[in-house]
Amino acid sequence: MFCDREGIFLSRCKVNFVYIMGRGHSGSTVLDALLGNGFDVHSVGELVSGVGNYVEEICSCGAQLTECSFWIRVRALFEQRSDTGWDKAARLSLSQANVKNFVASLTASRNSNWVKELLQITKDMLAAISEVSGKNTLVDSSKEHTRGLFLMRFLPNSKIIHLVRNQEGVLSSYYYRMRQGGPFKFLRVNYYPKRLTFIALGLVCVSWVVGNFLAEAVRMYDKSRFMRIRYEDLCSDPRRELERIENFIGCDLQSVIESIESNLAMQVGHNIGGNEMRFQTNFVFDPNARIRRFLPWPYKIMARIISWPLMLYYGYNPFGGLEVRK
Repeated sequence: MFCDREGIFLSRCKVNFVYIMGRGHSGSTVLDALLGNGFDVHSVGELVSGVGNYVEEICSCGAQLTECSFWIRVRALFEQRSDTGWDKAARLSLSQANVKNFVASLTASRNSNWVKELLQITKDMLAAISEVSGKNTLVDSSKEHTRGLFLMRFLPNSKIIHLVRNQEGVLSSYYYRMRQGGPFKFLRVNYYPKRLTFIALGLVCVSWVVGNFLAEAVRMYDKSRFMRIRYEDLCSDPRRELERIENFIGCDLQSVIESIESNLAMQVGHNIGGNEMRFQTNFVFDPNARIRRFLPWPYKIMARIISWPLMLYYGYNPFGGLEVRK
C-alpha cells in the first residue's frame, strides 16, 4: 500500500497529487473545498502548515488534529510505514516550503540527501492520506511557491494549479481583515500594524508581484503539469473553469458543477489551514453572491502602480478595477 524504499509507487500509493499555488486571500480555500467534492478526490487544506502545527491546528471538523479521528489515523499509518517520525517530517516540510529556500530548491540535485528524504516523506504522507480517505487524488492548497517548485522538479505525479486573483481583490480582503482587528501575515509572521496599514498593504502588493514571478519560474519546468486559474473566472463561469480543471487533473468534477448550478450544499472534509470558510460543515457556492469589499482609492492607485505589468499579463485591466478581460 505504501512506497518502497526505492521510491517506486505500489498499488494505491500511486496517488495523484494536485497542488494549489498562489498568494494569500486568492480564494484557495474555496477552490480546495470545491475540488474535494469531486469523484475520487480528497482535499486536505493547507497540508504543509497544518502538519507543521499539529498540536495547535484545528481540523475543519472542529476537533484539534490530536483529537481528530481522521488525522490520528493518518499519523499512525505514516509513522508505522515511514522511516521518519511525524514531527521531523513536519519540520522538514515546513522548512523547505519557506520562500527563503526557493533558490536552494531550484539548484538542488535529485541525489541530495535532503531531497531524497523529503521526497520519501511526501510520498509516505500522501499514501497515508490516500489510504485513510479511500481516494486516489489529493488536493493540497498550501500555496507556497517553494513547495510547488519542489513538487514540479521531484514528484512527477504532481500537478500545479496556479490560482490568481486580481491584486485589488487581494488587497481589499487584507484591508477588511485588518479593519476587523485581524493580523497581517508577512514571511510567516503575524503583525498588527494598526496605523501602518498603508505600509503593510504596500508589502502585500510587492509580495503579489514577487509571488507570481516565482510561479512563472515554476511553470517553466513543465508546462504540461501546470495550469493557471483566475479566481474571477471561477466565479463568473464555474462550469467552464471546473471542466478545464477536470481535464487537467483527470478526475470527474461533474457532480461539483451540478451542485453549483442547482445551488446544492457541498461538504467540507477534514481540511487543515485556510480561512474560516472551512469550518462550515456544508457550504453553497453561489458565484453571484461574491462580496466586493470596499477598498479606499489610495490603495487602488498603489496596487495599479506596483502591479500593472503583471495585471496586464494575467488579463486584468489595471485601470478598470476588478473588471477582467476574457
